[in-house]
Amino acid sequence: MKNNYFLFVLLFSLSIIYAQQGKLDIRFNTKDDGLLGDGFDGTVNAISLYSDNKLLVGGNFNNFNGTPAAKICRLDSEGQIDASFLSGSGFNENVYCMLPLSNGHTLIGGNFTTYNGKTVSKLVKIDANGNLDESFSTKLGDIVKGIIYSLAEDNEGKIIIVGSFDKINTTSINRVARLLPDGTLDTSFLIGKGASLLTKAIAIQPDNKILLGGNFDTFSGESKSKLVRLHSDGTIDNSFTIGTGFNEEVEDLVIQPDGKILVGGNFTTYNNIAANKIIRLNIDGTIDNSFASGSGFDKGIVYKIALDGNGNILVGGSFNGNYDGIKVNRLLMLQDNGKIKSEFDIADGPSAALSDIAHDQNGFWYLGGNFTTYDGLNQGRVTKINEFGALEDGYLTPNVGFNLPVYRVLPLPDKKVLVGGSFKKFNGTSTTSLVCLEEDGTMDSNFNAKTSGVDNVVRAMLQLPDEKILVGGAFKTYNGVNVGRIVAINADGTLDNSIHFGTGFNNHVYCIARQSDGKFIIGGNFTSFNNEAANHIIRLNSDGSRDTSFNCLGTDKIIEEILIQPDGKIIVVGRFGTFNDATSSRMVRLNENGSTDTSFNVGTGFGNNIYAAALQPDGKIIVGGSFTTYMGFNQKKIARLNSDGSLDASFSIGAGFSKGDLRSIILQKDGKIVVGGTFTGTYSSKEVSRLLRLKSDGKIDESFSANLNGTLYTMAFTADNKLMIGGNFNSVSGKAKHRIARLRLCINSSEYNGNWSNQTATDGMELTFNQDFQISQNLNACSCKIAEGKKITIAEEKTLSLDFDLSGLGTLILQNKASLYQDDNEVVNSGKIIAEKKSTPMKNFDYTYWSSPVANQNFKALSPNTYPTNYYYWNNGWIFWTGIMKPGKGYICTVPRPGNYTNGEKAFEANSLTYEQPVKFEGIPNNGIILGETTVANRFHLVGNPYPSAISANEFLDKNPFLFGTIYLWTHDTPLQLKQNVKVYNAADYALYNRTGSTITGPKGVVPTGKIASGQGFFVSAKAPGTVFFSNEMRVKNQNNLFFKRTEITSKTTNNTVKLWLDLTNSQGAFKQLLIGYVPGATNEFDDDYDGISFNGNTFINFFSIANEKKYTIQGRQHPFTLSDEIELGYTSEIEGAFSITIHDLEGFSNQDAVFLEDKLLHREHNLQKGSYNFETSKGTFTDRFVLRFQSNLNLNEIEKKESIVVYSKEKSIWFSSEKEAIKEVFIYDLSGKLLFCKKEIYTNEYNWNFKTKLPAVVLSKMKLETNKVVTQKVILN
Repeated sequence: MKNNYFLFVLLFSLSIIYAQQGKLDIRFNTKDDGLLGDGFDGTVNAISLYSDNKLLVGGNFNNFNGTPAAKICRLDSEGQIDASFLSGSGFNENVYCMLPLSNGHTLIGGNFTTYNGKTVSKLVKIDANGNLDESFSTKLGDIVKGIIYSLAEDNEGKIIIVGSFDKINTTSINRVARLLPDGTLDTSFLIGKGASLLTKAIAIQPDNKILLGGNFDTFSGESKSKLVRLHSDGTIDNSFTIGTGFNEEVEDLVIQPDGKILVGGNFTTYNNIAANKIIRLNIDGTIDNSFASGSGFDKGIVYKIALDGNGNILVGGSFNGNYDGIKVNRLLMLQDNGKIKSEFDIADGPSAALSDIAHDQNGFWYLGGNFTTYDGLNQGRVTKINEFGALEDGYLTPNVGFNLPVYRVLPLPDKKVLVGGSFKKFNGTSTTSLVCLEEDGTMDSNFNAKTSGVDNVVRAMLQLPDEKILVGGAFKTYNGVNVGRIVAINADGTLDNSIHFGTGFNNHVYCIARQSDGKFIIGGNFTSFNNEAANHIIRLNSDGSRDTSFNCLGTDKIIEEILIQPDGKIIVVGRFGTFNDATSSRMVRLNENGSTDTSFNVGTGFGNNIYAAALQPDGKIIVGGSFTTYMGFNQKKIARLNSDGSLDASFSIGAGFSKGDLRSIILQKDGKIVVGGTFTGTYSSKEVSRLLRLKSDGKIDESFSANLNGTLYTMAFTADNKLMIGGNFNSVSGKAKHRIARLRLCINSSEYNGNWSNQTATDGMELTFNQDFQISQNLNACSCKIAEGKKITIAEEKTLSLDFDLSGLGTLILQNKASLYQDDNEVVNSGKIIAEKKSTPMKNFDYTYWSSPVANQNFKALSPNTYPTNYYYWNNGWIFWTGIMKPGKGYICTVPRPGNYTNGEKAFEANSLTYEQPVKFEGIPNNGIILGETTVANRFHLVGNPYPSAISANEFLDKNPFLFGTIYLWTHDTPLQLKQNVKVYNAADYALYNRTGSTITGPKGVVPTGKIASGQGFFVSAKAPGTVFFSNEMRVKNQNNLFFKRTEITSKTTNNTVKLWLDLTNSQGAFKQLLIGYVPGATNEFDDDYDGISFNGNTFINFFSIANEKKYTIQGRQHPFTLSDEIELGYTSEIEGAFSITIHDLEGFSNQDAVFLEDKLLHREHNLQKGSYNFETSKGTFTDRFVLRFQSNLNLNEIEKKESIVVYSKEKSIWFSSEKEAIKEVFIYDLSGKLLFCKKEIYTNEYNWNFKTKLPAVVLSKMKLETNKVVTQKVILN
């Protein structure tokens, strides 16, 4: 585990950023983290396609989409793991080839020696369910050395195997063998000496002759360079003339229907004639000159050739140079004449070599190899493409994110987001094409719960002021109700019945806009609404009926976007060429009544489609699409128009976009422009990839960087100023995110110079301070820069949250309990803070536990007036230390004594016995991943919160599984006592917290919430070696006041828990608490997360439960609670005298539920629900006196009825007890009647005499009660 953390940090160190905007927000949909998706984690060597389109995959991998799949895996028709294929633990080594047989079984070859835990040879046969045919492997015997690289079945059902082997069992066979169908060696196959070197390729002719290719120079002693043809008996067919053959290795052989032979490999000549990597031979071995490969491939290797049955030839390999002078990349399609088929366009194609190819009856191709992307999209070494070379959407999609494109995102005010598209799954769960996600990116299970939703694609969404939502697209039904491609729903996803659209539209809805009067304008691909003509645009009343005052004939083609200007005019863009029967190329502005606004003149318009538009506050309009001209002038893919339609020349785009289209535009509050789409190549001569941000003048904003590997279709800002994006990508800046992601950026800025330059500091801003300033409310800023010499102060208990960094030469002051919160691990701060902290009330020479929230804090400087020898850290003992405080490590020092300090430090009152100690941590605030202590098993370690904000104890424990699940916090929570008119405390102790709950250290103490304040050191215990790990995922906003605050106590489970807190106290202020909790997940054995071992930090007493030979301050018990449970209790006391056991608090009990405490020493039972149990004790440790029960012990009850008076001896003491009446006098006599001791005027229910002199073994006791009743008993001393 430790090594993994070091690797984690190394990876982060390579990607550390200073306020680079456009960063992926990794807290959104954490399941989509790159570990559970994107195919196979190792090379795919072989694929076999079955008639049901299931694909068997073999290679050098161990996982598929994060699921174990050792070297073998079968995918269903959608590219997901076929659960019916039971390969178990799979193969121990690589699979290189596979051969489906006619009976549904499959032969698999490679260099493995086990399959699903069973010893096998390097060739196995499995059935359709993945079960091993053990009889086949047994008959084959052992292939001692080498690898099987290829398999083929001849016309008689016999199996040809080739590879690098030279022996099967004890029979020498050089690299080629034939097997009978049952796996036995066919001794009639006479190959003589066989191949001299590696054999890799096999092809069986219709006449059962066998073609072999590889790296051999001779076969059966004859010169056969890299290629030979054999008769069916294994002898060489010399009628197949190859001359000098090939000069380098042959990798693949394919026989065409006409008998001609395609050969691929690493060769450059055949029979001394140039042939670069590919050639076609006639049936007699001569060159087929009709195959015009020209100069062939200039680099790389051809590994695989496949036919589609229509004369086309698909070629794959490692080549990435040119084919006959044309640039190619590892995959191309040739016509039968050897020329490239230009219609087959793979765009960027595979990122690495192809090893195998399969073809289905529907024209799709399946590719396997070592590539991790295809056309920029993560594919994980297997992919499916159509007949034109394009990726098949939805195949091989991992069970993370969306499986198909997202076309629209709609962030909601509560930070949820509504998502629409063509998808059918999210994070592996089946969905409709409209879902709602929570703020953290998980599915909102309450949205339109248990209903059918939409039945087709969603393309448009709009939220109304009353929180209802209009949804448009290609769907015809919603929750089973006919809706006609548009619907109004409530915020919870249920159908809204107040807006009625009748039969709706006859085709897709692409966009919805709302006017200030509540009317809607709809655009799309439709030509009718409610069976009446409506050519791609219509205006509806707020109730869904048609607004007949909107008079227009519409457009001839699709409308993509509609914008409403403040003056009520309507901007319309799309793919159309006419509007209202007049030429209007892709853009028009309408008056409110639907007529064309002639004051807006676009002239000849745009040379191609507009897909996106945005309206600036100054009335200018930004449009983007696939166009390359505007009004006949070059204008590539983006333009800004003035309010009259003329081109805004101040918007400088240079050469514009070199490749691809714009699909989405969004404006920031500061005037910057974010654009996304399919574009790659360059913008204004700078490389871009589908997403970028422009300044208001059109130039690239270099402070923003985000690259996508697939199309972006939609963008929107969230309520907390993040950018939500959707599309068909599966990677953002190299990190996995499947079709939806949330990015961090700053959308506004303001500068403080005594007054704000833009507006008062609000959430999402880049803040620059040039003057001192007080932050008196919680503020979520984007970044913060403080000028030299200036001080920005965060008031007590307030929080400044930053998406990015703290910078500048000034100082950020965190008053006591204030927080600086950051949640991005990669952000690096350069600005300085002063974190002011105050301890709880203490007295001179008492210790406080600290941990530094800043880098390079000197421990001595933190508390310079502490007594010089009283600075320590813990390493299985206290070690003196005054140097730099390591982040994540805990330290202790004593409080300085009262007085005036020569160094100017604040002096405490000279006559004060208790006081708070103020300290100041000064430096650059810690952020991100921090590695703390290296642990030793079964030892305690003093660690600490390394951040200037609180952390969650639960998250800390979750991220450090090698620790026991309890944290121990030193506190001064025992009550202050008034002595000599000054309040002081008597003792200190450790408060405990774990998943069961927490305990306090004083009768009026407050309970740990599971939030650890900044500056707080605390103890943990390790169950195994490891390195204590901290990350921003542990940090929490606010809650940085005292660690101890009674609010929520969260555990892994919250329902039906039963908890009982008991206090052990005396009248002088001694206090110790224990907790018994019946919580889901706990057992009655020792549980790391639920049991807290007693640390015994109390000076005077300890109180604990006992189980499994351990003493617990917190004990988790098996859930659910049962009345028959019993718990042993024990205690240690350095004080003799009267004590009480009391219920402090109950959870899950009613006042009528009994809680019995059995005193085994006095044979008593007491219901603690009726009050405290009082008893006397001597000094020592007592582990066998008390038992906690929830049912009465009937035997004890009978004893109590008969005898309410007890006298007994223990450890040189004689104890007298009377439950019902007070004791007045006691007398002790020897058996002769001599008085040994007497005590009068006692008047308590218990009394003990501690005798110091030697007494007889048996004495007589006489006890007089307050009623003058006398009881005499014989006592045996022990």
